[in-house]
Amino acid sequence: MVNPYAPPTVEEQHDWARPQGEGYYQLADLGQRWLGLFVDQLLLGASAIPAVVAGALLDWKALGISAVVLVTVVPFAAYQFYLVAQGQSLGKRVAKTRVVRLDGSPPGFLHGVVLRNWLFSAVSAVPGIGSIAGLVDIVMIFRADRRTARDHVAGTRVIRS
Repeated sequence: MVNPYAPPTVEEQHDWARPQGEGYYQLADLGQRWLGLFVDQLLLGASAIPAVVAGALLDWKALGISAVVLVTVVPFAAYQFYLVAQGQSLGKRVAKTRVVRLDGSPPGFLHGVVLRNWLFSAVSAVPGIGSIAGLVDIVMIFRADRRTARDHVAGTRVIRS
C-alpha cells in the first residue's frame, strides 16, 4: 500500500540541476550572481565619473552634464544592453555566468533587457510598490530554482557558463 503522505524516497533531480553535459546546465550560485551584479553596478558607476567631474568643473550646469552623460553613461549602458541581449554582461563574464531563456537559448533584447531590466527598473520607481517588488525579486532567489521575479517575468534563468 502506498502512503500518499510519505516523504519522497528519491530526491527529485530537475533538468536544470543535472551535471553539465549534453543539453544540460548548472544554475549559477548566489555568490556568482552577486558578483556579476556587483561588477555591472561598479562599471556603470565608473562610467558616470567623467560626468561628475565635468559637472563639478561646469558648476553643474544642466546642459553640460546632460551632454557628458550622453557621451559617457549612455554608450556604456547601450553596450551592456547589447551584451545582455546575447546573454552575458561584462559582470556576468567576470562571474562566469550567463542569462538564458528556459529552453537554453540566448534571451534576446525583449527578454534580456526590456522584461528583465527595464520593466523592473520602472516598477521600482513607483512609490510603495517598487520597494515591495524589489524585495519579492530578491527573496525569490532563495528558492530551489534560484530564479528571481524578473527571471520569471522574462522566462529566463542564470546559469554557469
